[in-house]
Amino acid sequence: MTNKQLLLQLYTETVTLGRYIELEEYAKYPLTAMHPNLTPEDLNEEELIKLITASVTNMTGQVC
Repeated sequence: MTNKQLLLQLYTETVTLGRYIELEEYAKYPLTAMHPNLTPEDLNEEELIKLITASVTNMTGQVC
């Protein structure tokens, strides 16, 4: 697997985690806020890292 494929898998798992802890909307929100009208597949590796970080931070902010 390439790094991008691994990052896409990690993003998918982040959203899945959000679904399990009932915070899926918070896990998905950064994509629409940071990259409107794009899918994770459209992003480069650096953008995916920032997206995953934002998703996890957003969910953490709701829990804490």
